[in-house]
Amino acid sequence: GVAFSRAGWPVAAIATRDPAHAARFSELVPDAHHVPSVAALADAVDLVFVTVPDDVIPDVAAQLRLYAGQAVVHTSGALDSSALEPARAAGTQLGSFHPMVAFANQEAAVRSLPGATVAVEGDEELVGQLGQLATDIGAQPVRLPPTGKTAYHAAAVLAGGGVIGLLDGVAEVARGA
Repeated sequence: GVAFSRAGWPVAAIATRDPAHAARFSELVPDAHHVPSVAALADAVDLVFVTVPDDVIPDVAAQLRLYAGQAVVHTSGALDSSALEPARAAGTQLGSFHPMVAFANQEAAVRSLPGATVAVEGDEELVGQLGQLATDIGAQPVRLPPTGKTAYHAAAVLAGGGVIGLLDGVAEVARGA
């Protein structure tokens, strides 16, 4: 949301159970207001981003009551947009938007987005909008078919942790020499 706002995209609302998170987000994105529930987001925005752990995405989606013309997107690298199916209503769209960036530190993550790969997947019209959003934050969108998410996620895991494991193995072999 911070990166989207800085790129000129309107960020209108946030729903979170963590008051400290809501306060920090409001400092960084002053135009966004805190709504009392996930369900209240549908009255405040046209595009909802669900940024929760993978195992609760369908539960959060089930709390949304979308209207025609709205869309919901998750940020999971492993799941395709069908995880949001509980939120689908007539005239709505589903998608996924996964930046291949570590989010351990918010500011570092926002600084890492330019040049990063963002996998986009979902309903046709929405994928175009998500690609533009990725481009606007300085990232490189890559369109995936829903069946490509598993291989994409495996590649992301290897890119993150696999390189460290390989370097550890190299160091161990070198110590043996």
